[in-house]
Amino acid sequence: MWVYLGSNYPVQRCLLLQQKFKANKESEKDEAAEDAQKKELEGKQKVLKGLGSIAAAQLQAMKITEAEIIASSKVDANLLGDFHAAFISSNFEYSEKSYIGAEEEFKGDENDKRKQKHSKPVDQIQITHETSDFSTNPDYLDKLAAARATEYTR
Repeated sequence: MWVYLGSNYPVQRCLLLQQKFKANKESEKDEAAEDAQKKELEGKQKVLKGLGSIAAAQLQAMKITEAEIIASSKVDANLLGDFHAAFISSNFEYSEKSYIGAEEEFKGDENDKRKQKHSKPVDQIQITHETSDFSTNPDYLDKLAAARATEYTR
């Protein structure tokens, strides 16, 4: 949901992302407590990865170049690496351009689809958490490095 802020501030668009984790109480009875916690953690990671992809798509659709994402204290700061990695993986420039050589004389339509870009990635993103500084967490840095490496290989 997009929220537009005005009044004392310059007009800003805010993208409100909400998460909802599904608790599976029946499986907790049948399995060991460790397995149940592991499954719950995997479920939360999956939700945050989905939110990262949605955020990237929504910000690209609104042609936003700079974004700040503020996570509430209800979000586990250790899981924000998954959100950021999914955002980076989804935030890329897609185009269907094909090579039109400089030596060739282009005799086609000026609105040729090969010259069009279909989306523009978000240039800058800053993620902050209300209560903790997660940016020095080794797990967060590892996930970020993996996402950047994947982006580089594209």
